[in-house]
Amino acid sequence: MQPDTKPTNDQKESEIDLGVFLNLVGKLFSSIARAIGSFFSFLFQLILSIFIFIKRKIVWLVAGALAGLSLGLYFYFKEGPVYYSDMIVRSSLGSSRQVYNAIDYFNSLISDEKIKELTDVFDITETASRKLIRFEISPVDDELETVKFYKDFISDYSRNNPVNDTQRVMVIKYDDFRKNLTGVNYPLQRIRVYSHSPEIYRSIQSGLVKNLEQNKDLIALQDKLRNVLKEEEALLSRSLTSLDSLRIAYNISITRGNAKGEGGNVVLGSNNKSFSNPEIELYDKEMQLKDAITGIRNKLIEEQSTFRITSDINKRGMKISGYNQEFFKYAWMGLLTSFFLVLLIECYRFLDKMDKKQSRKHTKPDQ
Repeated sequence: MQPDTKPTNDQKESEIDLGVFLNLVGKLFSSIARAIGSFFSFLFQLILSIFIFIKRKIVWLVAGALAGLSLGLYFYFKEGPVYYSDMIVRSSLGSSRQVYNAIDYFNSLISDEKIKELTDVFDITETASRKLIRFEISPVDDELETVKFYKDFISDYSRNNPVNDTQRVMVIKYDDFRKNLTGVNYPLQRIRVYSHSPEIYRSIQSGLVKNLEQNKDLIALQDKLRNVLKEEEALLSRSLTSLDSLRIAYNISITRGNAKGEGGNVVLGSNNKSFSNPEIELYDKEMQLKDAITGIRNKLIEEQSTFRITSDINKRGMKISGYNQEFFKYAWMGLLTSFFLVLLIECYRFLDKMDKKQSRKHTKPDQ
């Protein structure tokens, strides 16, 4: 007797369900493939249409670029080439914000053509004031400076803070600290001045320094911080003197003990876990105090002014490259302006055609 090999109803339903599932998956992948193909086809058609549009309107686009270039060359020969020069300043006491505000103030004077104010601020002639173009400021993103800034942040001067350095490093990691820095937070700032005259940059530096040094709030804050640092230096110096006296007294005590035959025998064993050498501890503490005093003295040198010029501005400005001169920017502006104007005209014509077509469709024939 042969066994029954006919599939049961459950097996048939399972095969049908599997076939339906595979069919749906195939349709899904086909739809995705068609969508991707349609997208790239649309993208190709769009790029092709843009090139065809440019080909048809090339005369107008070239005319716009030439008009912009002509205007730029007119201003170039009238006002002269563009020069620039850089200076780098190191800010302290949060004076970076003041530096940024000063740059904004100078740019405002230039854009509003406040020639007299510019003349007074920078002690230059009115002719030289008219040749100023703009000021730019940007942070110097130097890795070593950022690491030093992070170290100063971690080892804060406030020794009464319950959070120690190790805990701060665990909570505030360097990568997170760096990501959250903004341009104003960096201690080093690069200031770039653009002008049509290469001879005025020394006066520009003097005017910037004079403007920043007149901030009364920063001066008052600087005096308070210097007084605090001086008091802390005096306190640490007294502690160091006391520590020297204690070390001398300890050495005398050790010498007298050795003379009496009471030499300090040190027993090293497994149970002597709390062993410590007072002389080494005194030496370590002395070195810590000396390092702290050195750090405070360096801080006092840094805080002699609210900001310091670490790299002077060049006496003579450098001429920027020909491609970056203003007349090339005018050429690009003319090209873009003509492109958008022609595009608007074509859009208007297309809409006008659509409007006429709709009008003819809805117009009733005369009875």
